[in-house]
Amino acid sequence: MSLSAAVAIGVTSRSLQVCAANNTIPTGMDGKLIGLKVRSPVMPRQVNTSAVRKRAQAPHVAVVESPRSKRSQIVKAATHVFLTHGYEGTSVAAVAAAAGVIKATIYSHFKDKQSLFKAIMEDLTLSKGFDRFEAEAQTLEPSEFIDFLANKIAGRHADPQFRSLIRVVIGESGRFPEISKLFYETVSARGNRMVAKYLASRPELDIEDPAATAQVITGSMVYWLLSQEVMGGKHIAPIAAERIVVSLKLLIAGRSPRKRKSRK
Repeated sequence: MSLSAAVAIGVTSRSLQVCAANNTIPTGMDGKLIGLKVRSPVMPRQVNTSAVRKRAQAPHVAVVESPRSKRSQIVKAATHVFLTHGYEGTSVAAVAAAAGVIKATIYSHFKDKQSLFKAIMEDLTLSKGFDRFEAEAQTLEPSEFIDFLANKIAGRHADPQFRSLIRVVIGESGRFPEISKLFYETVSARGNRMVAKYLASRPELDIEDPAATAQVITGSMVYWLLSQEVMGGKHIAPIAAERIVVSLKLLIAGRSPRKRKSRK
């Protein structure tokens, strides 16, 4: 700064030092305050050491996925792959990729491709209420039982995944007879046994062959499902499911000793 400028302002370095020593505010020759830019001191940021210590001491909690949820994840992915590409067109590697797991994970839950396909069948049938079928049916009267059974089967035909499963089993059973056998053992035979057991538990029906009668009842309903929904019969010769149910009720009622006496 030039001397003339210092004089004009009325402040010299000496006067600033004096003001600083005396803790006074510097003024110019005209008595006005001199605008000095003073930076506020930057205070160091205080760290909450207790919070840091707690975070450091907190144990790491690992999220462990249960085997059941992993199995469900695999079955869900396998259902999509099998029903989209068929039994022959599906590999364990493709299912693993769809499920986001490695092949070793699948083999830790399922023995082979066939056992995985069986799990799909069970998931699309037994897990949809058929696993409770026997316990629920035992308290029903015969007429109610037929309605109950029909509703169960009708509920399956409304499921597009179940219809796709039927198509896969029928379409590939010639090249892979093991899958049709697997379907019969897992779904059909089990259903027939449950119906036969119910009929045998009702002595008032006087049914001589519960197993054969069970085949008639379930076969009628399943054939209606196949002919109407899978093979497109509803567009050619439609028949309402209620007509099948009424006929089966009459069949069961006709086996009653009371009905037999009324015919004589």
